[in-house]
Amino acid sequence: MGGLFGGGGSSAPPPKSAAQIRAEQDAETARTRAEERATSQEKSEMQGAQKRRRLRRSGGMRLLFSPARREGPNQKPEGMSQSEWLLLQQQKKSSTLGGN
Repeated sequence: MGGLFGGGGSSAPPPKSAAQIRAEQDAETARTRAEERATSQEKSEMQGAQKRRRLRRSGGMRLLFSPARREGPNQKPEGMSQSEWLLLQQQKKSSTLGGN
C-alpha cells in the first residue's frame, strides 16, 4: 500500500558510492586550499603595501644616515684618492681667500 497521498517509496536519498564520497572530499579540500591561498595572497599584498608606506616614511632617514651623508666638510669622501682630496681642499681655500 502506498501512502495516504499515493506516495509509495521511501523519502531517503539513495546511498552514495565510494567514488562520489571521494569526489566530495576532494572538492572540499580544494575549496579549503583555495581559501588558504586567497588569504595568504591577501596577507602578502597587505604586507607589501605596509612595506611601501614604511619606505616612504623612512626614506629621509635612510638618506640622513647613509655613508654619503656622513661625510662632513672636512672628511674625504669614500672612493676619492688622497691627492684628489688635497687638491680639492686647496681649491676651496683659494676660492674663499680670493673672495674676501
